[in-house]
Amino acid sequence: RIKSGITLTVATGGSLIMNSTTYINDSGIIVNSGTITNSGIIRVKLPSGILTNDGTFNNNSNSKLINEKTINCLENSNIENKNEFVNSGTFSNYGSFTNAVIGTDSSLITNTGTFSNIVNGLDSGVFNNNGKIMNQSTLTNNAKMYSTGYIKNFANSTISNTNTFDNNANSDLYNIGTISNTSTGVFSNSGIITNDSTFLLVGDYINYKTGNLLNRANIEVTNKFYNYGT
Repeated sequence: RIKSGITLTVATGGSLIMNSTTYINDSGIIVNSGTITNSGIIRVKLPSGILTNDGTFNNNSNSKLINEKTINCLENSNIENKNEFVNSGTFSNYGSFTNAVIGTDSSLITNTGTFSNIVNGLDSGVFNNNGKIMNQSTLTNNAKMYSTGYIKNFANSTISNTNTFDNNANSDLYNIGTISNTSTGVFSNSGIITNDSTFLLVGDYINYKTGNLLNRANIEVTNKFYNYGT
């Protein structure tokens, strides 16, 4: 247990290895500039827990990362999720984040909080989704987001893109909430998009040759819509 007011620091070159029976309750601060390898459970707790990552964080198979308060991922941050990440707090990234596939198993991100992939100065977050994302709240991409996996945007939930969002080949995006591509955003599709709610295209939308867009509700286009697919 890391109590409020206590800081655990993993310095550059250092490491923290957690086995499958390890459980960390973080009500204080974890600062990682080295390497954290998690095969257990890390819970960033309310009301004051903070995890700041500027190093390597491996969330291994059978592990779980739970954020109820704040996770900040800085420019040198490199997170690979190989199992489960549950966010009900505030998560921001301007490093690198990969939601991986291990064998035939897709890693899972469940978001009921605020999940942001951002630009900070000259540093741009890169978010690669190869697994599954279940967005039940707010997911904002202000940087670069690439998906070859599955994303479901639930009712009363929002995905907003202000920069680059690529729904690549073999990907599947299912929307029953609101997806918004702002005037500065470029939203491209080479996979499958199914819209059963609201899809707002203010910025450019490109549907490539392999792209399949199925609309069963409302799409609003106010700028450029390029279709080379279906």
